[in-house]
Amino acid sequence: GKQTILHSISDFRKSVELPEAMTVLRLKEGKKLWITGTYNPEYPGTFPLTEALTSRFRVLQVGYPDPSVEKKILLKEVKPKFQEDSKFLDQLLDFCSKTRNQMGFEYALSTRDLVQVWNDYYDLGHKLTLRLLWGKFPSEKKEWAREQILNHFENSNGFPCAD
Repeated sequence: GKQTILHSISDFRKSVELPEAMTVLRLKEGKKLWITGTYNPEYPGTFPLTEALTSRFRVLQVGYPDPSVEKKILLKEVKPKFQEDSKFLDQLLDFCSKTRNQMGFEYALSTRDLVQVWNDYYDLGHKLTLRLLWGKFPSEKKEWAREQILNHFENSNGFPCAD
């Protein structure tokens, strides 16, 4: 699998065999290769690196951006005439921090999720955006998410939370 390829490029062989292309790619003598990747342990189908690979790579833990930085990212991503409505954005960022700080929570909203929700708010309106936001959560967390949405967002009365 994918980890096997990482072994061959990061060990003494410094090469990757591509049987389908009937070729072997080799790292040139004296050259270094920088490999980057992400690992989201909460996601199904992901596996930790083996001990051998862990010893060959440097691991860097990267968290979420600071809320003020995240807000700047979101303001940059949204259509310019809509940037004035920061009340919803502040409510969204507060809601997001709750998903990230919830113990045992399998899914936390990412910056990418926030950009999507923020643009949905502009394109689709308040109530549908909240419905789509609620839909991001697994069934066992729907009730928690519903309560949080009702508590965090103004004008959420009548928010349709039913599967």
